[in-house]
Amino acid sequence: MMRLSTATKVRLAGALYGVVAPLRWCLRQPPDRAICRRGGINWTLDLQEGIQLSIYCFGVFERTTARALRRLLPSGGVALDVGANIGAHTLPMARQVGPQGRVIAVEPTSACARLRDNLARNPDLMSRVTLCPIAILAPGERRAPAYYAAWPVRGEEPRHAVHRGVALNAEGSVGVTLDILVQEQELTRLDLIKIDIDGGELAALRGAHATLERWRPALVLELSAYALIEHGGSLEALLALLAEARYRLLDEATFAPLPGDAAAISRLIPARGSINVVALPVERQAAAA
Repeated sequence: MMRLSTATKVRLAGALYGVVAPLRWCLRQPPDRAICRRGGINWTLDLQEGIQLSIYCFGVFERTTARALRRLLPSGGVALDVGANIGAHTLPMARQVGPQGRVIAVEPTSACARLRDNLARNPDLMSRVTLCPIAILAPGERRAPAYYAAWPVRGEEPRHAVHRGVALNAEGSVGVTLDILVQEQELTRLDLIKIDIDGGELAALRGAHATLERWRPALVLELSAYALIEHGGSLEALLALLAEARYRLLDEATFAPLPGDAAAISRLIPARGSINVVALPVERQAAAA
C-alpha cells in the first residue's frame, strides 16, 4: 500500500475540494459547508478542512483505523478518544458501543465546538459520549496555548512546516495525565484508547502507567518519527515504553505482528508522514490474531 506524507495528503485534499466545491455550487449548495448524513451519523462539516472533507466524500476518516476500532471495541465497551477533533472517530465508536457503552472524547482545542455540534445532531449518541476539553500531558508537563488540529485545504493561515496543519486555540482547556483523567472519570472498565495527537503520543503514555497496568486496554496510536522528536521524544523511546508495559505492535489493517525495533518501524513510516498502528497487551495477542 502506498504511504503518503501528510503534506501530500493535504495537497490531494485541496485538489478534491477543487472538484467538490464547483459541483456543490452548481447544485446551489454552499461550497464550503455541508450538513449531511454519512455512515449512519449526522454531520456538520467544513469542506475546506481535510478531515471533514474526507468524511463528506468517503463517509469516513481513516478507513483502516475505523475498521480497527470496530474490531477492538465491543458492544457495551468503554473507549478514550485522545485527540478527538471534530468527532471523526468518537461518533462511530459511540454507535459501536451501544447504549450500555461509553466514549470519552478528549480534545483541548476549538475543534471541540464542532464536535459538540456534531454530537447534538445525533441525540441518540449524546448519553454515550463525555466531552472533555483536556490536553493529555506527561507528568509535570504544561499545557500549550494551541495545538495542531486542522488541515485546511485552502487559506493563508500560518502552517506547520512539515505536516501543513494549523494550530487551534486551546484556551479554556486544562492539562492532565491520562492516569488522572481515568481516575476522575471513575471508570469500571476501559477497553480501548485511541491516541492521535501529532507527536504527543509518548508524553501521553508517560502519564498512563497505572491505566495500562490496571486495565490493559487496546491502543490505537499514530506513529510519526519527526513529530515525536519535535515533542522532545523519539520512536525508540515510545517503543521502549510499550515494551516495558508489555505491549506489542500490530499492523492496523491485518493485525499481524510488526517488528519490535525502531529502525524497522521507521522504514514503514513515510518520510515526513505517519502511520497508525495497534498495540495490544502481550496476553491478548493470540486472541486478536
